Amino acid sequence: MPIRGKKQRFTDTNISKAPNSDGVYGIYRGQELTYIGKGEGKNGIKSRLQAAQRENRSKGNATSFRVEKCRNPSEREKWLLEQYKKLHGKLPRYNAKVG
Repeated sequence: MPIRGKKQRFTDTNISKAPNSDGVYGIYRGQELTYIGKGEGKNGIKSRLQAAQRENRSKGNATSFRVEKCRNPSEREKWLLEQYKKLHGKLPRYNAKVG
């Protein structure tokens, strides 16, 4: 079920190295997965993480992230959210809905 990429610290340097390709990502606060998202087209993974980083400066919640490149980010994101909900009985803290 988890996003396949290696967990990395949520830092400017690591985010700048993230791929700007299609895929999914997870944002963590400590061990808690707080958000599952997707990046597509010009709003690829790196772009989405940079947007989350700007929001994080005011909230200070994110500590790490994982990324996974894939061909159909919308489908993969939906599947990951459904699996998370089955396992935990709810969505990650900052996900409002599946899909």
